Amino acid sequence: MNSFEKNGGRLRAECQMNEFRMALDDCGLIDLGYIGRWFTWEQGKVLSTNIRKRLDQGVATLNWVNLCPNYQLEHLTHSFLDHCFILLDTLGKQRVLDIKNKPFWFEAKWCLEDSFEEEVRRIWNDISGSVPDKLRRLGQQLQRWNSSKAIGKKKNREILEERLNCLYELEPTDEILGEIIDIQLSLNLEANQEEIFWEQQARVNWLKNSDRNTCYFHKVVV
Repeated sequence: MNSFEKNGGRLRAECQMNEFRMALDDCGLIDLGYIGRWFTWEQGKVLSTNIRKRLDQGVATLNWVNLCPNYQLEHLTHSFLDHCFILLDTLGKQRVLDIKNKPFWFEAKWCLEDSFEEEVRRIWNDISGSVPDKLRRLGQQLQRWNSSKAIGKKKNREILEERLNCLYELEPTDEILGEIIDIQLSLNLEANQEEIFWEQQARVNWLKNSDRNTCYFHKVVV
């Protein structure tokens, strides 16, 4: 590619960005900001080819911001794609989860745990009584096992994400980029479990609400 083609490509990109900014202004949209790493696009996994840019952003009108004042937009770090995932939480830090009196239900993501099969076998062999009674007590102990695992996973994820954010603040080297890939792999394994959980939750919602004439289900079946 000669210098004329490079300059032409640069000019086209600048024109597109100016048109995009004008479109935002015409629609009254503002940048929502972000938390997390500063860039949303990365190319190259070694120092000689590594490029980082903030190419993606969340935008909204002032009316929406006033409607959801506690919103939080986060650049997620555990993606192997060129662009990172962006999570918009309309409740932000005001979110409160009610987990009391939660009935037992089997979570498919448990099957990805290496220790799950052995844990079920151990609990079942330690319980005496009729089959219905053993199933009830198995469910109770699996809930406690899940809670214990969740606490450990949350702490480990926080440690990994904190380390990842620290690495992104450092001047990139081949060693740092290699460690970033290792941490992303660990976080992606946990993300796979969460994806299975939400897929299972979506199926439950479908069974409960699929007969309702809603826009959501219209979009799902298209």
